[in-house]
Amino acid sequence: MGKVTLKNISKSYQADKEVIKDLDLTIEDGEFCVFLGPSGCGKTTLLRLIAGLETIQNGDIFINDRLINDVAPKDRGLAMVFQNYALYPHKTVFENLAFPLEIKKTPTPEIQKKVALIAETLKINDHLQSYPRHLSGGQMQRVAIGRALVQQPDIFLFDEPLSNLDAKLRVSMRSDIKQLHNKHKKTFIYVTHDQIEAMALADKIVIIDQGKIQQIGTPEDIYHNPNHIFTASFTGTPSMNLAIFPKEQNNSHFSNELTKQLTKKHSELIWGIRPEKLSLNSEKSSDYITGSIYLSESRGHDYIYYIKPLGIDIYSQHFTIVSQEKIEFSKNQNLKFYFKQDDIFFFGTDGKRCQTPSL
Repeated sequence: MGKVTLKNISKSYQADKEVIKDLDLTIEDGEFCVFLGPSGCGKTTLLRLIAGLETIQNGDIFINDRLINDVAPKDRGLAMVFQNYALYPHKTVFENLAFPLEIKKTPTPEIQKKVALIAETLKINDHLQSYPRHLSGGQMQRVAIGRALVQQPDIFLFDEPLSNLDAKLRVSMRSDIKQLHNKHKKTFIYVTHDQIEAMALADKIVIIDQGKIQQIGTPEDIYHNPNHIFTASFTGTPSMNLAIFPKEQNNSHFSNELTKQLTKKHSELIWGIRPEKLSLNSEKSSDYITGSIYLSESRGHDYIYYIKPLGIDIYSQHFTIVSQEKIEFSKNQNLKFYFKQDDIFFFGTDGKRCQTPSL
């Protein structure tokens, strides 16, 4: 069993700076839970609190309803995979994998059997007599994961384990980690700043910003129903387009009907729309923004276009459109980009999601 419950957790490194702020969270047994957020948001600190590598100032941590605040890391029934692999350089791959079992005084035949099984599963059985310095980054990460697997814990903790790998290898290792979770059905708690990684792996994503949870949900919930402007802007590639809603009721560069109806009742609104929801196709909607394309990028299967909108105050860093079709454009050419009203998100000036204003 690997249920983790956090109640009113706080952590400070300085008297006036809380890293974790009164945080409550439950991770169910067998879940793949991802802590997602920018560097410095507190996600790794939270993972280390669960592991027992950091002490908490306030609150309680439970594993399967057992209070573990004062329980030593080795007695918590978990194993951790670190970003920097943390392998013993003077030990072979076999010795690195066997070490946790040797500490528990596991009989030698059992150690050999378990190590061989894990090495076969992770496809590192040809490297058992090699030293870490002879391995690639991907192979070292497999050894680090194997050292956690061989302990057969109830809970696996991953601290940005793929961040040191190249893009192609990260995709491959991501798939391997997902398959391991599907096979072993253990609780996986995974820290990353990469929202693509989080979306691909998680059963449940916990969005963290400045030591606080902004949103908890499935990847689909997080993407399609962000409850805060931070979540909306942090997820998606490219991220959501955000702008201050036009105050002019006769803005020729923005959908007049939408502007007129909203500005009568709502003076302060931030609106957002996903880049893939903007289109040059006017057949399904009469609502639009006007702008010129100043940069394009090909991703092979689609294109990203960077837009200079007219008549609106951009809240996000860029305005972008993602299109399956190549758009022919010239410099300073004004185009209309159409959208459906149902695809717009509204946020208050406090950043919280608003109900769709009454039209």
